[in-house]
Amino acid sequence: MPAVRTERSNGLTALPWTVSRYGIDVRVGIGPTVTVATTASAQVPRPGGVLAIEAADAAGWLALA
Repeated sequence: MPAVRTERSNGLTALPWTVSRYGIDVRVGIGPTVTVATTASAQVPRPGGVLAIEAADAAGWLALA
């Protein structure tokens, strides 16, 4: 894998594949609010992944979640 790094707002550098490489279940939700992002991360099935919800779709998506 290439040595791609992502910078966090706290100044720490993270390698995104480091944790998942060891078989740890990582689930990430991205949304316009903390509530949507938290609910999205809970909807990601094993073995983990990313679920992003657009702001325009958030209300309808929450009604179905």
